[in-house]
Amino acid sequence: MASDTNSSTGSADPTSSDLTSNKQVEMDEAYSAFATEYDDFHRGSLLLTLAKKECMRLISPKPGAKFLDMAAGTGDATEQFFEYQDGVNHDTDSTATLVDLNSDMLAIAKKRLSDTKWAKDGRIEFIEGNADHIPGMPEDTFDTYCCYLGMHNMPNHDKVLREAMRVLKPGGKIYIFEVDTGTWYIGRLFRSLLFHFRHYILMMRVKNWAMASRIINSGREFPSPPDFVQEMKDAGFAIEDTGYHSMYYGIFALFIGTKPTK
Repeated sequence: MASDTNSSTGSADPTSSDLTSNKQVEMDEAYSAFATEYDDFHRGSLLLTLAKKECMRLISPKPGAKFLDMAAGTGDATEQFFEYQDGVNHDTDSTATLVDLNSDMLAIAKKRLSDTKWAKDGRIEFIEGNADHIPGMPEDTFDTYCCYLGMHNMPNHDKVLREAMRVLKPGGKIYIFEVDTGTWYIGRLFRSLLFHFRHYILMMRVKNWAMASRIINSGREFPSPPDFVQEMKDAGFAIEDTGYHSMYYGIFALFIGTKPTK
């Protein structure tokens, strides 16, 4: 990969694109190592299970919604979406598009969802691609953009958020569920314990300390809620109130923005 070179020393300094590419490669490798353990790891956490259900309740998708599951992983958010639509809206028209850069994770999502009635009815699409440029996706397509614990793995938040703005319909909503890296004392305490516990369990599952560390540390590096809300504003999203819901005593946060109507 090309890099800027300092002519006076002859040494090569990494460019921002190099650093971005390096993080993407590192996280792709980590999640490939983790792919087969991902569902068991997350389903084993009661807190994450409850948080996912609470997120979908807050999202409250409308009947017939077109749902984009970004960084879809093994398809858990899509499954929650359709279960909500079935149980609350009695809806048979909603569709979901799952996008993930990692082919191993997406393969598990396909296997997991391929025998469901939603897939058999042609209401699910899978795309292997990058969040900052979704392959072949026209603008003004989706009612809801959801990214569940995936944004912290993306090095270019500005590009990702602008692409989200592009593919959402006017009036469409973006929902980003992330670790709350804010300042609540109780949240910091629980978050620290959670990270240490998850790091240990993850390492035991993947048998690779370096890969486990990449995944855990990526979450720790996410911006504080006010800083990320500002990133959403900079991308053009309309924000109400603080722009996020702090959940479970500051352990998680659900960020919400709206694409302005034209």
